[in-house]
Amino acid sequence: MRTIGPDSAGLRRVPRTLPAVITLSLLALAGGGSARAAASAAQLMTAPATVRAGSGAEFIVGLENVPSCTVSVPGADQTVDTRDGDRVAFSFSVRSDAKTGPRTVSIDCSGAPPVSFSLTVLQPVERLAGQSWPVTDTVYYSVHRPLATTQKAWAYAENLWNREGSQFLAGFRNGQCTDLAARKRPDIVQRVYEASVSSFVLAQPFPNLDFTARNWAGLARAAGFVISPRPAAGAIVVWQPGVEGAGAGTGHVGYVTSIGHGTFTTVEENVGRPYAIGHRTLSTAPVAGRVFIYSGEATAAPTA
Repeated sequence: MRTIGPDSAGLRRVPRTLPAVITLSLLALAGGGSARAAASAAQLMTAPATVRAGSGAEFIVGLENVPSCTVSVPGADQTVDTRDGDRVAFSFSVRSDAKTGPRTVSIDCSGAPPVSFSLTVLQPVERLAGQSWPVTDTVYYSVHRPLATTQKAWAYAENLWNREGSQFLAGFRNGQCTDLAARKRPDIVQRVYEASVSSFVLAQPFPNLDFTARNWAGLARAAGFVISPRPAAGAIVVWQPGVEGAGAGTGHVGYVTSIGHGTFTTVEENVGRPYAIGHRTLSTAPVAGRVFIYSGEATAAPTA
């Protein structure tokens, strides 16, 4: 799986990741030879050195004859079945009010020597005095199984969503613009999550699972949604950084509530003032850096 996180700020700026500091748990396996068990091995393939509070990171562990593993980061535990897998990707998030400084991530796969690395939590890109949005600590993962078929990969992804989806969506409850977008269109979050997991299982490319506002269109496109420069009722509108007031660096997202004569109206969070719900009416004429993620029933409005 890829990096995860809630959104970036509305017409301000806020992190793109699901906030939370975490502990991961994997169990190890006993390999299986005919006469004797094959040796188990676990090797760190990729790992971040730093992560900002309020955002997420990913690390990948290569496996050999390891049915399960346990990873530990201060905050949460997760047990993962890795049977028949040759690597596992863990995505975890750091809550926006997390204490900065180094922490150790430990990986213990039975039968294999333990693995660990140091991760330094940095100050968030933006912190408002007296404001924090703690979220239940969570860990997300996907296992690459070389012999998986497309059907099995999607079934695996859907099963993970059924177990972890409510927690994943809870990570967006932080008062940012992506909070409202995820509440209005949870189908986008679910489909992107499942597409990311299944792509990893099948060793296929997929964008980083980073739900900063500016990334919503790219993630949705990769997951099969229709993206258009023309507004439609029920669509998510995505602004790139600086476009029509969107936050510098993070971009902005909103929800299209209605279409008028040459205009469309939105509802947005974290607009006008921090964490506030607001509405805007804008021209339907195409704007560079502004696109719309359609729903299955969306019909584009005529441009002005």
